[in-house]
Amino acid sequence: MSDAEPRTRGASGKTTRKRTKRQPLMEGEVISMLPLDLAQDWYAVRCPVGKRCSVVSVAGRTISRLRNGTILANFESMLPAGSRAYRGDYCILDCIYVEHTFTYYVLDLMCWKGHPFFNCETEFRVFWLQTQLAELHADAARPSRSSSQQQAYYRFEALAVAEAMPQHLARIVRQLDAPTADDGTRTDGTADYIPPPPLLLLLDS
Repeated sequence: MSDAEPRTRGASGKTTRKRTKRQPLMEGEVISMLPLDLAQDWYAVRCPVGKRCSVVSVAGRTISRLRNGTILANFESMLPAGSRAYRGDYCILDCIYVEHTFTYYVLDLMCWKGHPFFNCETEFRVFWLQTQLAELHADAARPSRSSSQQQAYYRFEALAVAEAMPQHLARIVRQLDAPTADDGTRTDGTADYIPPPPLLLLLDS
């Protein structure tokens, strides 16, 4: 099974392989006090218990890797370029994999169809990710769409994101149909996706 990776064309016209074997992920910092601007400038995500990983879809395959670069799975998925049925350029996602439900809960978006989202604010990344995954789910549900067993085997779900205010936090806790981690509530600043150092805080549930 080939370990497919995104490729790019350099100034010389030669096609070179992009290095994605160890995709840096945004790291969290545990805090004891809430930021003063929590309600205005932060978002909250309820995180399930699982394996933090990056997911890359390219050239008809989807590869998930743990933070140390170890391959977690190599399969076909509904993501763009993630299978022979779903065409498009490569995608890179920041996920939590929950093994007993075969579900990748998507924390954040780094690249979609070859377009980088590192310099986009949180609000836009959340909107784009949820919109695109909803379209993929709708497309996969069409009777005319044929999907491989692997595509049906692994699920991709966007985690619910809400403004970090008490009334919204209660809603996202109810929405997640999976056990949550001890540090389960993740809050993001309205900032770019920047692998460490982060603008990401972990709050005790």
